[in-house]
Amino acid sequence: MIPKEFGTFNFNVYPATKFGVTALTETYRQEFFRERFGVKITSISPGTVQTEIGPAFSEKALKNIPHLMPKDISEAVLYTLGTPPHVNVQELLIRPTCSL
Repeated sequence: MIPKEFGTFNFNVYPATKFGVTALTETYRQEFFRERFGVKITSISPGTVQTEIGPAFSEKALKNIPHLMPKDISEAVLYTLGTPPHVNVQELLIRPTCSL
């Protein structure tokens, strides 16, 4: 269920595209592994993030909704980039505490 605070933004295609990007990332990871490229690939899937992408994700709109901040995601990216060469964070699902 989409909270009313999200307004009329249509989410019907968004989950499918997000899953598609995750599947594409996994396909690349497997192809690069088979070719022994030594490339690390991570799929990062954040939950609701307060951004300027649209009014539905503004500070005001998300006031009473658990959400992440852009810094939370950038720290996750830095974490994955900072892992040793023998470590690959394959998939990272980030959700705010107390959220769906």
